[in-house]
Amino acid sequence: MVVTKSWQYRIRPMILSCFCIISVSLGACQSSFLQQPLALDQDDLVKLMENKDCPGCNLVGADLSGMSLEGSDLSFSNLQGARLRGTDLRRARLRGAKLTEADFSGADLLDANLEETDLEGAQLTGANLRGVELWNSNLKSAKLRGTSLEEASLRDARMEGADLSGAVLFEANLEEANLTGVNLNAADLRGVKMRRTNLTNVKMEGTDLNYAKLCGTILPNGEITVRDC
Repeated sequence: MVVTKSWQYRIRPMILSCFCIISVSLGACQSSFLQQPLALDQDDLVKLMENKDCPGCNLVGADLSGMSLEGSDLSFSNLQGARLRGTDLRRARLRGAKLTEADFSGADLLDANLEETDLEGAQLTGANLRGVELWNSNLKSAKLRGTSLEEASLRDARMEGADLSGAVLFEANLEEANLTGVNLNAADLRGVKMRRTNLTNVKMEGTDLNYAKLCGTILPNGEITVRDC
């Protein structure tokens, strides 16, 4: 059979259209597959229950409320949306863990290592975070109302939009942290280190800043203070 040039010109666009449809369909399927939420790995949960250690584990949405996990190693684990209400996590190692939307209400994290963790949107109301290491962590939109952060290290932390109203940050380290839009109403910031900290649009009604070190800090009104420099 001989295909004329006229037919070739008609067939070619049809073939290209078919390929485009197939490509788009496959792309949509791939995108849908990649967006599927991770599910809790039951084997990892059993491992944690038996050993109290589970670094790099998938514990998405796990209910660990009230458990004793003192000194546990959960470094680089995924605890997104997990429930840890009232959990004992004193001196636990959670460095690099994904903790977005996790609920730590009333949990005890005394001296825990949470460096470089992702706590965006996490619930930490009433938790004990005294002495915790939160260097370079993401605490955007986290809820820390009434939380104890005495002597905690939050250097370089990203805390935009977080709620720390009524929190106790006595002698905490907030140097070079970004607190844009944070609620610090009635918070205790006595002796806190806030050198080169960004306090743009921060709410500070009734906040105690006695003995706080503010050299190079961007104040809520946008001015940079030279106090304590």
